[in-house]
Amino acid sequence: EILSITTLGNQVLIKTNGSEYVTYDSIKKMMEKVPNTTFYKVQSGAIVNIHKIRSFDRKTGELILCQGDKFFVSRRLRTPLYQALKVGK
Repeated sequence: EILSITTLGNQVLIKTNGSEYVTYDSIKKMMEKVPNTTFYKVQSGAIVNIHKIRSFDRKTGELILCQGDKFFVSRRLRTPLYQALKVGK
């Protein structure tokens, strides 16, 4: 199950529970391939699975996934993510 998708230059890193995969694709194309009810863009180069979020601080934008990976959510994306997390609970 996918935890996060991030950019690495002209490549995309797909992180799962136990593995990492690298592909030549764009974040935009990856967003089209994954369900938009499960995956949310948190930065210009990162998408996370909202079901794998351990904690999210709306004020600072710090997001921690269940595996311990940290992301900082951009200011304009904090409110939509916060609302999606509220609906999911």
